[in-house]
Amino acid sequence: MSTCVACATTASSPAGSASSTSCQCNAGYTGPNGGACTRCGSGSYKDSAGDANCVSCPSGLTSPPGSTSSQACSRYCHAGSTGPEGGPCEWCEEGRYKPSPGSAACSNCPSKTLSQTGSDELTDCKCNTGYTGSDGGPCLPCAPGKFKAAMGSAACNECETGKFSDTDAARSCENCPSNSNSVAGSDAAQDCTCAPGFTGVCVCVCVCVWFCVCAGVCVDVVLHCVCEYACIQARVNLHVLCAVCVCVGGCMCIVYWCVSRQRVWTNSRSLSLF
Repeated sequence: MSTCVACATTASSPAGSASSTSCQCNAGYTGPNGGACTRCGSGSYKDSAGDANCVSCPSGLTSPPGSTSSQACSRYCHAGSTGPEGGPCEWCEEGRYKPSPGSAACSNCPSKTLSQTGSDELTDCKCNTGYTGSDGGPCLPCAPGKFKAAMGSAACNECETGKFSDTDAARSCENCPSNSNSVAGSDAAQDCTCAPGFTGVCVCVCVCVWFCVCAGVCVDVVLHCVCEYACIQARVNLHVLCAVCVCVGGCMCIVYWCVSRQRVWTNSRSLSLF
């Protein structure tokens, strides 16, 4: 069974069409039926679908690109577009707007907002993802424990159970480690607690000069893990004595997960690190 093929976004076809030539350029665009459609330039218009050419505005008048009516022809660029009297006119770029006709420049949207091309109102500037507020701003960042994945004035959402967000303006929440969970709205990794029957294990590596792992205590400031490590020499430099290694840059917890309480966890010195 054959499937229908969509026309280009700048073209359309009647229901039941059986050929690509049924795809006709929309009003404001011109081109051969079934072919590529080009937007009418500034100072012209096209008021119907099909392969007809764009019509020029009368002398001394201009219009925004892609105009669909002779009424778009004017001495001045429309709101949402800018240019000199008589044209040519250009649409305001994404992130800008212009509420009145004329040759004035388009204005920038407020901080943390964005508008579509050709916007003609301040309220067309919508809060970015991770931010909430009225259309046109001001927009405030979502607090830790919350997120917002879409643009607009909607409120920030709480992180679901089993997830957390520890930063401002989060667009999504992070998953807790395996075999752990958190309550809704958690705002830190340490809110993820091991599920019943599991206990937390932290593996820390203190990286030193001469490719050695040195003795010391590693403390992770986020997950509050503590691990003690004996000196282990890397195989890539066997002639270097680990005893002379000096830790640089401090210690860092690089792995954290929850394991079954029934599992036997060996001393960290038995881990294969290289």
